Amino acid sequence: DGTVYFERGLQILEELEEVELQLTQTQSRPKGVLRIDLSTALGHIHIAPALARFVAQYPDLQVKVSLSDRLVDLNEEGIDVSVRVGSSPESRLIAYPIAQAPFVVCSAPSYLERYGQPQTPQDLEHYNCINFIYPQSGRPFQWIFQQDGQDFEMSVSGNLAFDSTEAVLESAIAGAGIIQVHNYIAKKAIQQGQLCPLLDNYKAEGKPITVVYPKKRHLSAKVKVFIEFIKDVVKKLEQD
Repeated sequence: DGTVYFERGLQILEELEEVELQLTQTQSRPKGVLRIDLSTALGHIHIAPALARFVAQYPDLQVKVSLSDRLVDLNEEGIDVSVRVGSSPESRLIAYPIAQAPFVVCSAPSYLERYGQPQTPQDLEHYNCINFIYPQSGRPFQWIFQQDGQDFEMSVSGNLAFDSTEAVLESAIAGAGIIQVHNYIAKKAIQQGQLCPLLDNYKAEGKPITVVYPKKRHLSAKVKVFIEFIKDVVKKLEQD
């Protein structure tokens, strides 16, 4: 009985919010609290620095940001909008892909001077590979490659593994081994010559960068303007 009462109460609150949104759609300036969830690496490296421009453009908004690589329940935790890498399987959410994030394999020039370059994914068996560990499961990330138009996964081995993408990147820059990360994570280091891309002939398409928000009949003005903002941020990221 308590569960039924709780679920019906949530439904009533959502309907009240829908009515309020309909009444405020004509307001030209978004206002109130905007709660955003960001995947850690994308948020730290690219989105957080750009949010200064967003809050300057919309001074009536109070933006609260959480950064996490766990799968957040937007409805349960009161999150208005999330930017994730990958698609969302949840039926209660709207998932809107805004870009693709290919994988890149790379290493520091100092490491390659000592050990040479791998020519195929199978050659990685003879190199020290720095891996990412999923925080929720503790399982290692399976590296993804493409050959003859088909993606395939493979396990790699090495003496370093982190549950932080930033730590994976920094250890590679320090010359500890070879990594595979999304291109937006390593792009700056590659441009600055700190890392060299490898195995480009086997590059996988990667996962989509997706804006996710709760399914509602009327989208609030604050979420609308954030979606337009984040599309612009990601577009510039692809162009850099």
